[in-house]
Amino acid sequence: MDIGCGPGYFTIPMAQMAGETGRVIAVDLQKSMLDKMLYRAELLGLGGRLEAIQCKPDDIMVREQADFILSFWMVHEVRDAGLFFRQVAAAMKKDSRYLLVEPKFHVTGKRYGRITGRAEAAGLKPIEEPSVPLSRSVLFSL
Repeated sequence: MDIGCGPGYFTIPMAQMAGETGRVIAVDLQKSMLDKMLYRAELLGLGGRLEAIQCKPDDIMVREQADFILSFWMVHEVRDAGLFFRQVAAAMKKDSRYLLVEPKFHVTGKRYGRITGRAEAAGLKPIEEPSVPLSRSVLFSL
C-alpha cells in the first residue's frame, strides 16, 4: 500500500515488485494524482496490479490489510497523525511493515519526534531507521 501515492513515483515500482499475482493499493486525496498514476501504470502494463482509492482528509478509506505500507513525505500534512497511524496499524497484517519517511528540510527533528511518538502511541513499534536521502525515516512493525 502506498498512502499519499501522488503520480506513482513509488507505486509503479511497488507494482513491478508485487509480480503478476500481487496487488498494490494506491491511496491519495487528489483524484488527479490517482488518474496520473493509473495512466502511467497502464502504459507499463501494470494496471491490473493496482487499486486506486481516493481517501478523505481524515480517513485513508482502506478496509483491508497489506503486507507493506509506505507513506513518503506526507504525514506532516495530516491533520490528525494519531488517527492516521491508528488507521495504518489497522491496515497492517500481523507480520507486515510500515515505512514512514519525512523530509529533513521541512520536518525538524523535534517535529519528527512528535510524529513518531504518535505512531508509537497507535501501537506501531520502531524496528529500524533506514537511510533515505534528505529524509528521516523509520520502519515499524505491529
